[in-house]
Amino acid sequence: MKAKKRNIIIITIIVLTNLLTFLLTGVGILRLKHHYVYKANTQEIATSVNKFALLENSIQRNYYKKVSIQKVSDEAYKGMFKSLGDKYSIYYDKKEYNKLNEEISGSYYGIGVVLSEDEQKNAYVASVMKNSPADKAGIKSGDIIKSIDGKIYLKKGASAVAKKVRSKTSSSYVNLTILRNNQEKTFKIRRTSVQNATVASQTFERNGKKIGYIYITEFAKNTDKEFETQLALLKKQKIKGLIIDLRENGGGIVDTSVNICDQLISKGNVVTTKGRNGNDEDYQATSKAQVKLPMAILVNQHTASASEILTGAMQDYKKATIIGTQTFGKGIVQGVTSLQDGTGYQLTIAQYYTPKGRNINKKGITPDIIVSQDNISTNYLTQNDLQFEKAIEVLTSEIKNK
Repeated sequence: MKAKKRNIIIITIIVLTNLLTFLLTGVGILRLKHHYVYKANTQEIATSVNKFALLENSIQRNYYKKVSIQKVSDEAYKGMFKSLGDKYSIYYDKKEYNKLNEEISGSYYGIGVVLSEDEQKNAYVASVMKNSPADKAGIKSGDIIKSIDGKIYLKKGASAVAKKVRSKTSSSYVNLTILRNNQEKTFKIRRTSVQNATVASQTFERNGKKIGYIYITEFAKNTDKEFETQLALLKKQKIKGLIIDLRENGGGIVDTSVNICDQLISKGNVVTTKGRNGNDEDYQATSKAQVKLPMAILVNQHTASASEILTGAMQDYKKATIIGTQTFGKGIVQGVTSLQDGTGYQLTIAQYYTPKGRNINKKGITPDIIVSQDNISTNYLTQNDLQFEKAIEVLTSEIKNK
């Protein structure tokens, strides 16, 4: 009887031990009141985590003033990512991560403009969304943002201006002073919920032939669907050629870029990503649809990332003539991960290669026809827009010879 009881106790201990092992290896971390039991891949990481907890605990207990331990932690995590020396690998606190999700989703409270910046870091309006508060107020492409609510924002960059113009609510107004042809104009605009339209289109007529034009501001969540809609509208107008403008487009979501390629090049490899541990992935175009028209793509030094994926694929397959200046050269891919506490991080996880195996990181893509362009904000789509005019010339010639 005693032996049987002893066997039951032994079996119970084994079951409990196995269960605990499963929890630790499956979940990775187990909280026991004020203590944490965690799984570390190496002894080095385990030692580092212990040290982090020790230092954080010491600050919380012994620092002469009361501090927010959450703020201390966030700054430490930011420093961890900053130590990588990679400006694209970033830790986001709760507020920053919410803003990132807002930008990815393409919906926010604002006035409905797409901003860019010139060589002096002056923010200017690259495009105005149709029927947006900015459009109704009279804001135009090329307007330079001088001040916001009385504070000067010249030479502070587009991101600083965007941050100030946007809001969490729609009940507030923003006062803008802009420079247009060196003349000041002031606007008071109410913020509303804005669905960020990332694709705009129009047609231009040359020698009796219509040429379609599509401008993509970024590759957001719904950009591929917007592109499909605008492309269909242009096709209904019986265009004979197509210009895709990627100037000032800093990139966005890889899958979105691939989906747009899928509408243009039919079947074939669009891009290959290669990670550190052999986690390679080929992104394929699978659609039977493709554009069988002469095409040109406009690029400049700010054309980057997902924009370069589209440009590189179109160039490798000789589906479009690339016109402009050397692109930015961001040939690396980031993954975004959310954490349970509402924070998140972005980490560079792979490099990408064009269909012909080109790695353009820190090199960029050389256009088929190099055309320099100054003051794109003031010359945009005018006769002084030399890159656009070159695209019209190239397509007109191809249409004539077909």
